[in-house]
Amino acid sequence: MAAVGSTTLSGTAGLSAQGAATVVVQDGSGTPLQGVTVTFAVTAGGGALTGATPQTDAQGQATLGDWTLGTVAGQLNSVTATVAGLPTVSFTATPVAGPATALVLTTAPSAVATSGAAFATQPVVQATDLHGNAVAQAGLTVTAAIQSGGGTVSAGSTAVTDANGTATFSGLTVTGTPGTRVLVFSAPAFTSVLSGTITLNGGPPTTIAATQGNNQTADAGTAVPVLLKRW
Repeated sequence: MAAVGSTTLSGTAGLSAQGAATVVVQDGSGTPLQGVTVTFAVTAGGGALTGATPQTDAQGQATLGDWTLGTVAGQLNSVTATVAGLPTVSFTATPVAGPATALVLTTAPSAVATSGAAFATQPVVQATDLHGNAVAQAGLTVTAAIQSGGGTVSAGSTAVTDANGTATFSGLTVTGTPGTRVLVFSAPAFTSVLSGTITLNGGPPTTIAATQGNNQTADAGTAVPVLLKRW
């Protein structure tokens, strides 16, 4: 038994391999054998097969029905064709990432932050395909917003993907009352991604003002009626 054509196929992660996995079965004199069952099986990379036990035709050839590649881009996929008593034939394919459709956080923002101060750890977002494989899509604007907890993203709310499809935020800042927050990172037509829970602490004092007791009058040497309070 031998391969017909190339044993190296191509394709996109999670989709059908491009090219045919075909073998020919012959007797010792080279005469094609018809009606022989060939068994195809996945041996690496995941994925799935349909029509995995075809019979040889009048030319002694049998072709795998369909090979859906595994979902990890760059990982070697392989399939073997076997007939009892004959040498095994192997076919391989290394899938590439599909089109960019989603965002993932590769670096999460700081879990604890201060209101009005930039996150110590700035988030990094990656464009990916449906299966989470990184996609090198440049020029995509990713926006950070508050998903829950209230307040505002007061600075650094957007980042643009580079040639590797990576958006690195700079100066991202949340302002609001102390409490917990969750951020959402989004881009048009992409599946968004949420941060983990962030604890937002109050910022340092920035103002002082009288709340009562100002502009009182009293006789010299006597206490004013209302103590002065500042906040």
